[in-house]
Amino acid sequence: AKFVAIPSYSMSVIASTKCVAILFFIVISILSFSSPPAFSHPAFDVKDGLKALVKGDLDSAESFLQKARLEESDSYVVNYDLGIVSYRKRDYAKSIRFFARASELSKTPDQQFDAFYNMGNAAFKSYDFAEAVNAYKNALAIKKDDYKADYNLKVAEKKLQEMLERQKKEQEQQQQQQNQDQKD
Repeated sequence: AKFVAIPSYSMSVIASTKCVAILFFIVISILSFSSPPAFSHPAFDVKDGLKALVKGDLDSAESFLQKARLEESDSYVVNYDLGIVSYRKRDYAKSIRFFARASELSKTPDQQFDAFYNMGNAAFKSYDFAEAVNAYKNALAIKKDDYKADYNLKVAEKKLQEMLERQKKEQEQQQQQQNQDQKD
């Protein structure tokens, strides 16, 4: 067996390499326990947002999804889910905007249908029956035989017609009152 002597400078290089490696692992360990990680992916925020939504924690769901939206503003999923959260929070105007954006970002007919259908529901809840009719018609242009969208369209059209008739009657009454005031 032949013995090979290692020069002393090599031992110091090996020792300093071990120190650097130990220091590296200490830094990585400290960073891994910091919260939240600076390099988190928006998908984690979406996942956490959906978990919060399922639990009924709408504020947390909205917070996680808004955070994901900062990174992925052109995501169908993020905009659609924010529409759901806004709808459940009864912020129908915001919900309509998110569903409209989701409909623009949809990649499949089913996604676009869902966005239009839910936009119609939000518009109906906000008493914007004209917008609801438009959204349901857009949904039915994609899925012609969807009975829920068809039913909702008919209800929204009826409500819109009633609202227009009520407005017309109120205008006529105002006009009559003005005419009566001018005679007196």
